[in-house]
Amino acid sequence: MTTRAVLFDWTGTLAYRDRSRSRDPVAALAAALGGSATGERQLRQVLRDVMDEHGDAISVDALVEQTAQRLGLDTAPGTLERATNAFAAAVMSGQELYDDARAMIASLRYRGYRLAIVSNLVLSAEHLRDHLQACSASGYFDAIVTSADTGAAKPHPAPFLRALELLQVTADEALAVGDSEETDIVGARAAGIPAVLLDRREHGRRPAAIGRLTGLNALLGEGPAPVA
Repeated sequence: MTTRAVLFDWTGTLAYRDRSRSRDPVAALAAALGGSATGERQLRQVLRDVMDEHGDAISVDALVEQTAQRLGLDTAPGTLERATNAFAAAVMSGQELYDDARAMIASLRYRGYRLAIVSNLVLSAEHLRDHLQACSASGYFDAIVTSADTGAAKPHPAPFLRALELLQVTADEALAVGDSEETDIVGARAAGIPAVLLDRREHGRRPAAIGRLTGLNALLGEGPAPVA
């Protein structure tokens, strides 16, 4: 079956965090919720507790609301909205596309492939799309699916299946690419999607792995065949 779509993981695959430009999400959240009411150390611990209970399947809205409730802070809708936006902006701050990622998504799009991002992220697809727009990359992706949107985190197949639905392709018409064997590769294969491991640290030395996204060229060729 001809590959018509490529599903990318986000962090470590398409993007990295430039720590010199990133902001601390906990500090941003503390300030938005009323920094004088609770210390950042306590807030950080409660956030960690909520995340440990729910994992990446929790949405950022629920994460902020549950954290504020447990600390006895202001949970008025306006306050929670400001706090959620501040937290989300800080989470995405400093996240930049790898050079090979920017080149590859442009090339794949030009060749006619449909593209998606499938990410374990407490932020919604809209948060990620807003960030991509700021990076001048939003127009490349036909679908964005996060674990917060589906209520299930990779390696659960649900995020991958949702991406296939949005892309309107079958599992054997897609290829998944990610840097984690445990979440990206196992999850994609659970959804019936062929998968390729991106191994940036070892430069593709692991079996059947690629070291850079340019390695996809050998697998995908010039582009998908036209639909009859």
